[in-house]
Amino acid sequence: MVLHVNYKGDKLPVRFSYRAMKGFQKKHGIPFEQIEEKLKSGELDIEVYETIMYQCLLSGHQGEEKTLTLTEQDMEDVLDECLGEFIGLIPKFFPKPNQEGGIEKKPDQT
Repeated sequence: MVLHVNYKGDKLPVRFSYRAMKGFQKKHGIPFEQIEEKLKSGELDIEVYETIMYQCLLSGHQGEEKTLTLTEQDMEDVLDECLGEFIGLIPKFFPKPNQEGGIEKKPDQT
């Protein structure tokens, strides 16, 4: 699933995916699921959001067969404009379990 964030009047595709998590882990050398813990302990600083945003943009652009023209160095500017919007999208990428123990499908999933 590809969603979009607004940046300088453009809708940029983002996708929180295996590829994005793998890119983050490769750069920072820690499992993605440890981000919150390491931010709280001070082992990571807020700049990790730049890597997360960049990896999600790469994945989203790939999902729409587009070329990302921004660099990881541009992410500070991107996040200045759309950090709240991006953080609000992240939960949408994770399915919720239903009462029967299966996965609740989103309306656009078949």
